[in-house]
Amino acid sequence: MGDFNERVLLLDAHRNQSLYFARSLNKRGIGVTAGCRSRLAPGLLTKHTDEKYLYPDPNENAEQFVEHLIQFLQQRPHTAVIPMADRTHTILSKHKDRIAETNTLVGVEDWEKFAIGNNKIALVEIAQTCSVPVPNTHTPDSIEDIRQLKDEISYPVLLKPRVTTVQDANGRYREARIGEDNYVESPSELVATFNSFLEEGEYYQHDPPFIQEIIPGETVATGALAKNGEIRAAFQEKRLRTYPIEGGVGAVRTGIHEPEMFAYAQDIVAALDWTGPVYVEFMQTPDREFYLIEVNGRYWGSLGLAVNSGIDFPWYHYQQLRGDDFEKDYSYRIGVRQRRLFYTDIKWMLAKLSAGEIGAVPTFIRSFFDTTDDVLQLDDPLPAVGSVAWAGKRVLEKTAHSINDR
Repeated sequence: MGDFNERVLLLDAHRNQSLYFARSLNKRGIGVTAGCRSRLAPGLLTKHTDEKYLYPDPNENAEQFVEHLIQFLQQRPHTAVIPMADRTHTILSKHKDRIAETNTLVGVEDWEKFAIGNNKIALVEIAQTCSVPVPNTHTPDSIEDIRQLKDEISYPVLLKPRVTTVQDANGRYREARIGEDNYVESPSELVATFNSFLEEGEYYQHDPPFIQEIIPGETVATGALAKNGEIRAAFQEKRLRTYPIEGGVGAVRTGIHEPEMFAYAQDIVAALDWTGPVYVEFMQTPDREFYLIEVNGRYWGSLGLAVNSGIDFPWYHYQQLRGDDFEKDYSYRIGVRQRRLFYTDIKWMLAKLSAGEIGAVPTFIRSFFDTTDDVLQLDDPLPAVGSVAWAGKRVLEKTAHSINDR
């Protein structure tokens, strides 16, 4: 065990964000414990962590996870605990007071604000109150509502879950992510797709997905660290490649400066009175108009791009947790390109090839020379090995779940 005066526990060491937290904090003389539910996580392999914490799967039994975490923090004191994933953010926010009783700073927003900030319907209403543009939105409660709406809306549309992290009837947490099945092209397809969501599980029967028009353009976002509704540090980015290719997770991103988008993001953050990390996502049209698409009150997958461009969110967040002030920072380099090779960018290329777009191959290959990777650093290479191993593990897990569900 390292001899440090301060120590931070980073949960979700399988997420790329944890690497940048570990590298930033450890270089400043802070001890870092990497926590995860598997030994294969990239964050467990970085040279910038000196202790490991393996915990029960929070997705399967949240209460067991919280109890295990509390016992660990009681036995091994830490200055702070910071989650990286949506699910652990949700769980830690819901149980923040219990965890804080271990004299550990908990790097999440309070539950009352977190629940509002992660409710997509509530955010549409907040945006409209703030005069922030949003896509046309419909909130059907039943299949009967869908049948009445289906011929009155313009297509294509997107069916979206009301919250990202959902809890099923058995108490298990899972992420309701948007994939190709969420995109709808016609009235008949809308009825069928909506019905399939209702049949998927108890959650969607209680909180059906809502309908949102698809805004043409490119995905852009403002990632920020806020305090009491004020953005203290910010980085803006756009997605050069996504998977699904129609719009989804960023495979390749780069930094941008968009003052109007920043103003909209600040309006949303102020309305939420938010403290902590927040990722405010927009669609920018060819006419350079911005439409709010998503708000996530957690660290985002492309955090490394912000750090490599000059905004050290991990250090700022740790200072803020400790009650230390820092100067606002909105200044960063433009032109840094970064990608998630395993497996988002690979999926992008395969999707392009399936669509017959052979020109994607040289574009993909060129990125090995002009684009940095989310994980790989020559002076800290082992996390890249862990990233491949983790991706393989996830493929096997999904295959097993698919077989069990048959």
